[in-house]
Amino acid sequence: MAGSRVHKYKTVFRRVEGLLKSEALDKKDRPLWYDIWERFPPKVEPSYDRKVPTVEVKNILYPEDLIRAKYFDEFVDRDVFNIRKGKGQIHSKAQKFVECYLELQKPGMSPDEIMDAVQLHLNDNGGKYIRKEKKTFVEPKPLFDDIQTSSQKEVHTIKQDWY
Repeated sequence: MAGSRVHKYKTVFRRVEGLLKSEALDKKDRPLWYDIWERFPPKVEPSYDRKVPTVEVKNILYPEDLIRAKYFDEFVDRDVFNIRKGKGQIHSKAQKFVECYLELQKPGMSPDEIMDAVQLHLNDNGGKYIRKEKKTFVEPKPLFDDIQTSSQKEVHTIKQDWY
């Protein structure tokens, strides 16, 4: 069965436009996005063979992001809040922690000292900030050592019985 390669040469918009002109598709059945595309067409017509523009992606990493990542790494956070409140009224535990961290941050203090000071300050002010337990790596015991030794014992006792 021969297939059409129109998708390589025309956009979805142009194909839908062709269907509408040929009346293969009713105006009332056109996709929702069609009117928007018709009114606000893209600056550059999309096509499969168009070269991808080389645009430098800016690094948008703020100091607060690093503090927040450290918070989620070290503290238990089961904070639940109503997101239907107005913007600016929602203060998660993580956000309170970041704000307090930035307030208590002093030159010469290590990040761990600041984290401890923030935890102490927030717990004194009615918060409940609990650190996660440190996970220690325990080397697992080989699974098959016990099986091999028990099967070897059985083979050894069977050999003794036969002799």
